[in-house]
Amino acid sequence: MKTTFKNICFSICASIAVFISIVSFKNLAASNLAKLYTTNVFGMMIIFALVIKTLSKENIKLSKSKNILSIILSSFMILGECAQSSGNIGLIWSNIATFVITIFKFIGFFTIFKICLHYLDLFLKSLKFKEIKSKNKHFTKFLNYFDAHPFKASFIVIFLFFSINMIAFYPIVLSPDPSNQILQYYNVRTKYVDWAIQRNPNVFMTNHHPIMQTYLIGWCIDLGRFLINDNFGLFIYTFIQTIIYVSVLAYTIKFFKDVGGSLKLRFILLLIYLIVPHYAFYSVSAVKDTLYTAFMALLILFMVDIVRNYKDKKISIKYITFITIDIILLSLMRHNGLYIAILSFIGLMFYSKVNIKKLFISLFSFSLVVISFNKILVPYLGIADASIREVLSVPFQQTARLAKYHDEEITEKDKEVIDKILTYDTLKDRYDPRLADDVKNEFNKYATKDEIKAYFKVWFKYLLKYPVTYINATLDNMYGYIYPNQHYWYVYDTYDKRVVKSNVVDYHFNKNTRFLRDSLIFYESVFPYLPGIGLISSIGFSTWIVLILSIYIKKKKNLIPYIPIYASILICFISPANTYFRYALPYIFILPFMVLLFISDLKGEKNEK
Repeated sequence: MKTTFKNICFSICASIAVFISIVSFKNLAASNLAKLYTTNVFGMMIIFALVIKTLSKENIKLSKSKNILSIILSSFMILGECAQSSGNIGLIWSNIATFVITIFKFIGFFTIFKICLHYLDLFLKSLKFKEIKSKNKHFTKFLNYFDAHPFKASFIVIFLFFSINMIAFYPIVLSPDPSNQILQYYNVRTKYVDWAIQRNPNVFMTNHHPIMQTYLIGWCIDLGRFLINDNFGLFIYTFIQTIIYVSVLAYTIKFFKDVGGSLKLRFILLLIYLIVPHYAFYSVSAVKDTLYTAFMALLILFMVDIVRNYKDKKISIKYITFITIDIILLSLMRHNGLYIAILSFIGLMFYSKVNIKKLFISLFSFSLVVISFNKILVPYLGIADASIREVLSVPFQQTARLAKYHDEEITEKDKEVIDKILTYDTLKDRYDPRLADDVKNEFNKYATKDEIKAYFKVWFKYLLKYPVTYINATLDNMYGYIYPNQHYWYVYDTYDKRVVKSNVVDYHFNKNTRFLRDSLIFYESVFPYLPGIGLISSIGFSTWIVLILSIYIKKKKNLIPYIPIYASILICFISPANTYFRYALPYIFILPFMVLLFISDLKGEKNEK
């Protein structure tokens, strides 16, 4: 009787958790409680029946780590709903009704996640690993070739599929960032110069975007202009990028075979690369994140290899040279690549003592090249450094929210201190909870170290007085990275006219392929909403998968290759934009491989038993 009563209570909580989420947490305010009666009662009964049936029939016992994971995911749901509904975690305790319902919701989510993890355990235990069998002789012939030549076969198939996008979006997809990079290459003044302190008043290029990629795009345009026209030059860049990008994808499949991945799992990975649209779309996008993500994937594969094969075995000079070049390119494609590479190598040095000398030399050489590039070559070319404002999104957003909601409580003296950094008079009007750009754009690039130091003293003073305001500002700017119900899926597919309007580059799409373009855009638009597979494009769900893998991986040494992934997620948390897909691309890109690698390892563990 006691167990039955407990099961009924948990089932009620689970039903409330799911269906009040649909109604919206914000409607729990006392004045809106009537709206709860529009909830789908029949749907609540279904959830109630399913949960109570599971609790009654199954003996659900999870490990401590999985119970903690259930608590974390339940907290993510509560925090995400608060942020999405009102941007204020104070909604939880705003009145008795919201507080009580929050408790019900938390218990309900916790119950649901426990059940999900329980069934995941059962699924993994009962998972059978059967190889592909086909009666079609052509398909069998392809599988045999794919098995014998994983890199070559994968490269050909992926390149052919991606060629559809190359034709449709010829010569390239230019979004705002690469368009501005092209303008900078041709020394056209852009907004980025206004945010930086120029070294040379006649040079309008800044290090805000990766200089190496800026020059690569510019050189390709110059070459195309010399040979045929500007469009062809842009296509040369697309072709180079696609070759690198597809090679990395093909190499993940070849590497997967080397570490014991079955033919079936390798074929599934190939299908994911072909079916999931962001892989093809980013191959024709000129954003810096495409090549950065490819180099990040190579770093992760290298780390997987070291952990599995080189703990007590020395790495060859050729191999360590290759990966040193990779992390140099990684860091030159995005500034935060430097920190990810350093953290990753420190983790490897702790793990593989026999290779600590070579890893240290590699790390030192890489750091020397990157620092020399940024501190010697960039100044020599008269290029302005990126503004420090780029790493201050979190405190600036917190200060802006403080000004918006507590203006009267801020002293005039403190307002003057803030004004020297962020222009206080318009600060509260510029505040966008989910995007820090408008706040950062008024940063005083001439602010002295003493003024910045004084600002942080004021920042810390009000952190102690209004901690909830600061928490809300941070949560509002990052909750989409932990909350799957926040959807902001996009890939670049539009035609940016900046370079054309400035008469710098003659860039245009082919009118004859418009139908093909529209068809591809339609597919990528509906993909996130396809049942099951659409979750691959969910930023928040991808973070959840990383956490779940971290708990389920038994050999904790296999978590070392996750260092770049963990670091990428943390970087998203402090980034200027909430739920920004290209920021999450580095870990979303490699995640299918990591999931299938985990399944492959599970197969190996079963075979050992």
